[in-house]
Amino acid sequence: MSSIVMDNDRHGRSNEVINIIAAYKSLSPESITLSTSLEELGLNSLDAVTIAFDIEEALGITMNEGELMSLNTISDIVKLVESVVVDSK
Repeated sequence: MSSIVMDNDRHGRSNEVINIIAAYKSLSPESITLSTSLEELGLNSLDAVTIAFDIEEALGITMNEGELMSLNTISDIVKLVESVVVDSK
């Protein structure tokens, strides 16, 4: 797989994660960036588990929800999703 395709996949997954979180919080996706902190969004551990479930369903992956508790930013979530996608291939 070329790096261009991989970059497009990564960008698509980033957008999907942002869209899921935006929908969950009833926010515009444009108001969320990769550097937005989970604290800024007012997300707690229950929110993280719910969002993880939504991401798993949307992307057809399985994540360890416990790992989400140690994440701080949207970028951290995307990196976790990326690691799960790579491990599942």
